[in-house]
Amino acid sequence: MPTEEGLVKETGNGKARVRVQRSSACKSCSSRDHCEINSSRDVTVDVINEIGAKEGDWVELSVPAGSFLRLSLVVYLLPVVALIVGAVVGNELGRAFDISSGFSSVAGGVLGIILTYFILRGVNRRSESSNKYSPRLTRIIYRTGG
Repeated sequence: MPTEEGLVKETGNGKARVRVQRSSACKSCSSRDHCEINSSRDVTVDVINEIGAKEGDWVELSVPAGSFLRLSLVVYLLPVVALIVGAVVGNELGRAFDISSGFSSVAGGVLGIILTYFILRGVNRRSESSNKYSPRLTRIIYRTGG
């Protein structure tokens, strides 16, 4: 289960806004120069606060492993599968309608990727409204004087 640490900035309505500390994984990531997390701005995350953390507490937060794996597979695997299936279907349709197989394969792959984009947008909307995929506070590392 991926975990991060952060500082609780505010709480309310069963949630906490946490400023997340950049992990050591960021230092070795090949995309660190292009990532918003590596920018000078603080990264804040709204998380479910089931442990009663208060403003100023240093906390650990995590995403449940099953949810993390499921979303990772959808985000990384679905576009590749859609590209391949789209190219194969495009090739077959190209043969049926006597169109260049190269053109029809590329067009089918592009349509597969476009379709995947809209599917992932829908998945994103559903996951934002579901607590199933939301990060959770797992423990209070250091509680301030409250």
